[in-house]
Amino acid sequence: SELAAGIIPAILLLALVLVCDFIGRRSTMGGGDIKMIAMLGLNFGLYRNLIIILLAGIMFAAVYLLNDRKEKMPFGPMLSVASWIAAFM
Repeated sequence: SELAAGIIPAILLLALVLVCDFIGRRSTMGGGDIKMIAMLGLNFGLYRNLIIILLAGIMFAAVYLLNDRKEKMPFGPMLSVASWIAAFM
């Protein structure tokens, strides 16, 4: 079941990224973020992994709105901070 906790969110996010890449005709997220989500799922389980993705998305949106929207922003640091928060839940 731990394997499913790592694979399911990573595959769902990969599908979402591929659809967004196709529609937007540009790269939206790197492969390292998908791998990191898979590893976080193996470590924390499915429930906490989904919370990590949600928290990281909220943090990313907040920083994106405060930042210049033309520059690329990494998602990995947001995942790292969100995993620290989820570790103490």
